[in-house]
Amino acid sequence: MKRREIFCDSVYTKFYKIQASFEGAGDQGHKDKIPSVCAGRVMATFKSIAYDDHSFNCVFNLFRFQIENYPLYILSGQLIYNFFSEGTSRSMSAVIDNASLIKKVYIPKYLFAFSRILSSFINLMASFCALIIVMIFTDARLYYTTILAIIPIFLLTVFATGIGLILAAVAVKFRDMIHLYGVLLVALNYLAPIIYPMGILPGKINFLVRLNPITQVLNVFREVVIYGQLPSAGSVLYSLVMAVIALVVGLYVFYKNQDNFILNL
Repeated sequence: MKRREIFCDSVYTKFYKIQASFEGAGDQGHKDKIPSVCAGRVMATFKSIAYDDHSFNCVFNLFRFQIENYPLYILSGQLIYNFFSEGTSRSMSAVIDNASLIKKVYIPKYLFAFSRILSSFINLMASFCALIIVMIFTDARLYYTTILAIIPIFLLTVFATGIGLILAAVAVKFRDMIHLYGVLLVALNYLAPIIYPMGILPGKINFLVRLNPITQVLNVFREVVIYGQLPSAGSVLYSLVMAVIALVVGLYVFYKNQDNFILNL
């Protein structure tokens, strides 16, 4: 137990040292030696942990002995959740934001939603590179199974695309959905094991959280990246089914309503 405590304290300390080194590099004008996107994502990754020392200390001390590599556990959760949150939120307003262009020329409207997902996907990959850098600097073990991270990333992208298309179609007619969705994302944040282990949840709540597609994608991602395990067939299958359902429903809802978008823009 003592060795694990020393390890966790060491990882926690390294996060702040690495963050300071990146910030110092930026102040000294050497940031151009690091690819700008990756450097920005690395700094954002550290700041996502260190933005509130008191809150992080509370959560860190609460779960660090229950979860192996807990700092990486949190980072991986944020990476998956942030992509879904950003991608679907931006897709939801894609048609509304381009109303003036849609009224002037004909452009396949689904392209606006797809472009938002693609932009968020690029951010996701930059964040994934930042996560790998964090693992290197904190002496975490890199497993060959990390290359299988493409599986949960692909499934999450398909799922987010479907949800984004549904939201984009609904938001054109019901603008309040843009604000309501922010509340739903907060709830989703707590219905996925981003900062807490599944083992602390009682039976019914545990079952409810496992039904969340984000939970299954996150479990697969952690298995292959952090723990060096082959992905669970059940989690992959469930994520695949939910991703396909979301995409099919999203395409159906979007195409069925896209001809009426012009009436509500």
